[in-house]
Amino acid sequence: VLIPDSSRSIRQGGLKVWTDGPLDVHPIYLMLELVGEMFGFTLDTPFKDMTPKQIRVILHGSDQWIESPNDISVSVQGGIKKRPKKVVDPNLSFQYRGIFPTVERASRYAHQFSELGRLMQPIPCAACEGGRLRPESRAVTIEGQSIDGFCRLSVEEALRFIKVLDVNSDRMAVAGDVMTEIRNRLRFLLDVGLDYLSLDRRAPTLSGGEAQRIRLASQIGSGLTGVLYVLDEPTIGLHARDNRRLIHALTNLRDLGNTLIMVEHDRETLESADHLVDFGPGAGINGGRVVSTGSPAKVRKSKKSLTGNYLSNRLALEVPGKRRKPGYKKLQI
Repeated sequence: VLIPDSSRSIRQGGLKVWTDGPLDVHPIYLMLELVGEMFGFTLDTPFKDMTPKQIRVILHGSDQWIESPNDISVSVQGGIKKRPKKVVDPNLSFQYRGIFPTVERASRYAHQFSELGRLMQPIPCAACEGGRLRPESRAVTIEGQSIDGFCRLSVEEALRFIKVLDVNSDRMAVAGDVMTEIRNRLRFLLDVGLDYLSLDRRAPTLSGGEAQRIRLASQIGSGLTGVLYVLDEPTIGLHARDNRRLIHALTNLRDLGNTLIMVEHDRETLESADHLVDFGPGAGINGGRVVSTGSPAKVRKSKKSLTGNYLSNRLALEVPGKRRKPGYKKLQI
């Protein structure tokens, strides 16, 4: 990605980093010209003609100190161009850090992360194989399971492992409280329908509903009371079996002395609520007014409420008795 065409030089666009602004006054390229003077290449040297060491210096940097000369002009095709003094000051010594470290650091803060992100791809560490632990830590096992191996388990598998873990009385004095805490936290995640998630799942890869349910599980585990929770359709994407477990978890959170306000369309969740407020009569600009309010039984009796009509089965989405034949255009999975 960084060097798409090795027959090109840096000046010819052979190094795809930042494409905005004139090439000859970009800080990276101005520094690369000075780096090239020390390591024996120029901005016009094709990458295929560079040595592995020169390419390694360009991409990964060097520990050597580089002196900026008094002459602050820079050679360009067709003549000499003045180098901006604020970019590379004369008589300044610097260490060139390399393209990779520069892109990695800039991607954490730059608003153009999407542009920088295309240059980076996370890969597992060769030393720890993605475990993110030192060899000493990975060498410790419990019933044949290492720490990073345990973190690769799903919530359901991890809870099953903890339940059957046999710890003698001597070790229980040390590990008892920790195991109880781990068991409770895993059970909270299980109760909100997240049994399939692996413990090492990266937060950015979670859906909005999954992230919301994880926060909900942490709140259940905290044991707080007197808190007002506002939830936006927490049942989205859940199987009916997991839906009932989530309702049970929400009920427990209420029973601790908390109040929950939810935007919800799931029938089972609506029927489990203590109080419903039905807005309508339509959607968007056709809604926004309170049509019915009260217990599910009261809303069910309201003929003005579209929600009540469906809860009472006065209205229903009938399963079609006859299916239309699919056309030649189809999506096969």
